[in-house]
Amino acid sequence: MSVVADSVNISGQSNAIQFKVPECRLSDDLGLLFENQKFSDVTLSVSGREFQAHKAILAGETESWILGLQ
Repeated sequence: MSVVADSVNISGQSNAIQFKVPECRLSDDLGLLFENQKFSDVTLSVSGREFQAHKAILAGETESWILGLQ
């Protein structure tokens, strides 16, 4: 398989299949997780303020988060 520009060509087939690679929106989607508390599963308390968060996102950041969330 090779990625060329914004399409993918799967070679080795009699009819090459072309499809559009979707635009990467990961940063937008992660921002929505921060703004929307829906499905959050942990509350962080920092200097008297509370923040809703997602354990899976925090655990992906550092080993210390993984240890603290267990």
